[in-house]
Amino acid sequence: MSRDPRAALAVYGLGSCVCVCLWGKSSRVAGMAHVLLPIKDKNSESSNGNAYADVIIEKLLVLMEKRGADRKEIIARIAGGANILSGMSGKNMIGSRNTHDVIKILTEMKVPILEKDLGGEHGRTVRFFVENGKMTVVTRKQKE
Repeated sequence: MSRDPRAALAVYGLGSCVCVCLWGKSSRVAGMAHVLLPIKDKNSESSNGNAYADVIIEKLLVLMEKRGADRKEIIARIAGGANILSGMSGKNMIGSRNTHDVIKILTEMKVPILEKDLGGEHGRTVRFFVENGKMTVVTRKQKE
């Protein structure tokens, strides 16, 4: 998270995870969450709650509010959710599940998603610019 207009937040080698970039229009507070897993269910084995979409997005919103962002003015840009492992389908497609749950959570929280770069079978590098809330995505095609 940052308020420094010269800063850019970045994530490299993004595969099935989803990068959630949030920006407060008035406060110019920028935050980034790296979502590893979909919504946490009661049977989840991971002790790291921050890996789950619902937990980390809510925590990021709270932190941004503490830094002066108004939740009503926060916008989102999201990228990632690739299905890297070929041959996977259904519940095993973690990229698709992450994407679905991130969109669901942001919609329920009334955070508009202004830009999406999702899915496919390729990795990504994401940069998110604090000054203007813009996101750039560089894709990395897998070698045949």
